[in-house]
Amino acid sequence: GSHVGAEGAVNLVSNEADVLAVYTWAPVTTLVNTAVLTGTLISTRVGAVKCTQCPRSGSTGPCLARCDEISNPNCVSADDDVVQTTRSGTQCLALLDGTESKNAEALGIKVTLGSLSDTISMAVWFPTLPISVQVQE
Repeated sequence: GSHVGAEGAVNLVSNEADVLAVYTWAPVTTLVNTAVLTGTLISTRVGAVKCTQCPRSGSTGPCLARCDEISNPNCVSADDDVVQTTRSGTQCLALLDGTESKNAEALGIKVTLGSLSDTISMAVWFPTLPISVQVQE
């Protein structure tokens, strides 16, 4: 149900059965691994929302599902040699730190909440090493 306090409305999920679905999103789904060349960390947030059933307490009106962002999601990369995942505060991050060794056209990052999960696909480009540079005069 919902609890209204001094800060406003807060949706409380009483149990996992109240969650209808989990959906993932990311602001960027194609990463270029320049970290292997520069040592500079590259990351993008992987967000997730949970949609919960609204309570029907004698209401005759429509009951719509409510979707809220998941804090502290559990996220796992299908292959850490392509892209790694970590949690930063309450967020899940897909990151490249230069220790990766290959690319992928479509690598899954799975976000889980209880028994529900969703997977977002990411493309990761990896440079062919060693890089040779030719300078003409």
